[in-house]
Amino acid sequence: MDTMSPADDMLHEDVDEAEGIDETLESPVVVREGVITVQSPCLIRALAQHILRDYPDISHEPSRLVFRAPFQPFLHRWGDLLHFMERDDLDQTTNEHAIILLEILECEMLDAVQLFKQHILNRDITFNHAWMIFQPGCMVASTSESGPAAFELQRAEYEENQVGKILRLYCECLDWHGGQYCSKMVNIDLFEFEGTRKIKTLEAFPITFADDKEHMKSRLEDQGRCFESSIPCQYKE
Repeated sequence: MDTMSPADDMLHEDVDEAEGIDETLESPVVVREGVITVQSPCLIRALAQHILRDYPDISHEPSRLVFRAPFQPFLHRWGDLLHFMERDDLDQTTNEHAIILLEILECEMLDAVQLFKQHILNRDITFNHAWMIFQPGCMVASTSESGPAAFELQRAEYEENQVGKILRLYCECLDWHGGQYCSKMVNIDLFEFEGTRKIKTLEAFPITFADDKEHMKSRLEDQGRCFESSIPCQYKE
């Protein structure tokens, strides 16, 4: 699988910009040459409000949602999709259209889902597949000279710099500046590597893959309290 950027996996586009897409809403979901277009209003609503809620670029309900292979949002939210399908309060139309989408995704993403499950089972990853484990919103752990640090992942994108190919993690953390707490954006680069690496050996990785994630969380909390105690009292409320 080639490396790709989330920007290449376009999530939505205006009706006038969609090329080669049916002009009617007779088909709730259209699949064509590695592109899945969701046209059903109720299914779009379900994706925006539930399954893909808070996922980057899903901030409103457009007329159509367009997803391109490897369908990154659905791999990241596969569990949310299955959980949504189990709800007993879905109206008939939404349920029928969701079943159609699931069947299409199972066909289009079969290899990717099986590969993802294998990586999770083995707790390892290749560079080209590293995007699979970095779901937007997850907590990422990284080690610096001052010890472990935690960041909230905003997005992950494959890029190139003077060194070569990288997977850049765009993260956010809490910082202290000008007498008050503030959000700080931090970029962490994962450099291209050959073969397979254990996830926990990456320059940064989701905390869920830590050998002892509860111990790591506790250590990070202690570190946070230590940081807070170092702030001058006049700045505390």
